[in-house]
Formats: sequence, C-alpha cells, structure tokens
Amino acid sequence: MAYQVEDVAAKMAEWTEKGYAEFLSEKPLTCPGLEQVFTKPSKITGIIYELIRRETNGFCAENVKDLMNSTKDNS
Repeated sequence: MAYQVEDVAAKMAEWTEKGYAEFLSEKPLTCPGLEQVFTKPSKITGIIYELIRRETNGFCAENVKDLMNSTKDNS
C-alpha cells in the first residue's frame, strides 16, 4: 500500500518514532524524480507500505528489484 508524502525521510522518522513500522532501509531509495522507502511486512497483516515522493511518472527498476529481494528474506 503506497502513501504519497511531501518528505519521505521526515515521514520515516515519524513512523519510526511512533512505532508504526520498521523500514527495509535506513534512508529513502532515490532515482531521478523519485524518492521512496518500503516497510518490512506488517507482522499483523503482511502488508508492505511504501512512502513515496515523485516528480515524474514511472518506476525505478532497481528499487522494485530491491523490494522483491527483501520480501523473499522476510517471508
């Protein structure tokens, strides 16, 4: 489930402080026009949350690859 936010790093800090989620990386992943981060799957629902800020359309193949690899380790 993705949430578009104004500042990915700030939202990460807020969610971490409030204990909402654990993230797969220490800082946002970036590509031109795109900044995003993914949570570890929720222990309750299994849902992975994405915080994203984008200036363009499309995806960053490397970030998607990292997400897919990380879910294999956390299943």
